Amino acid sequence: MIIKPNAIHPVLYNKIRQEITAKNFSWAFGETTDGDRDVYGYSFSNLIFSDDDREQVSFEPLSYFCLMAIAMFCYDIGFPLAKVIRIRAGLITATKHTHYHSPHVDYPEPHYTALLYFTNCNGKTQFYNEKYIEGVDPQLTIREEIIPEENKLVLFDGHTYHNSSTQTDTASRIAINFNLLQK
Repeated sequence: MIIKPNAIHPVLYNKIRQEITAKNFSWAFGETTDGDRDVYGYSFSNLIFSDDDREQVSFEPLSYFCLMAIAMFCYDIGFPLAKVIRIRAGLITATKHTHYHSPHVDYPEPHYTALLYFTNCNGKTQFYNEKYIEGVDPQLTIREEIIPEENKLVLFDGHTYHNSSTQTDTASRIAINFNLLQK
């Protein structure tokens, strides 16, 4: 796992922030963040880029800004980026008490995931010791909790179980999720 504060050049980071926090940015309501259907499990998202189904994603400037940001980050840390599978923005609204979403992996196929935070808040991301194995339902144990901070990026093996949580100290928790393939 690589955790890097101030991960994206400030000009590019602020341009992405400006796009995803604009009043006309399109957030789609999701009844579930994590597969659980409970009152606190919902969130909002925007599919910025998908290599799997290009017809459904418009290639607005935001797509290019995000692709540039993750490519530059990978180059800077020496991560051999082969392909960006998906880029998805997520927004979670505040709750009175912290609610932890269910642990998950984004894809069953081997990949890497990067989380880029746009909010300083107490809505932690939890990472677990256990990795995804098809057909196995492991007993999960927490390895690490990351507190979101603006322009912090966390890169990890996509088979690592992880989950988000609601925050109690800000109106929204915004992050961009990148799913990547390594050369």
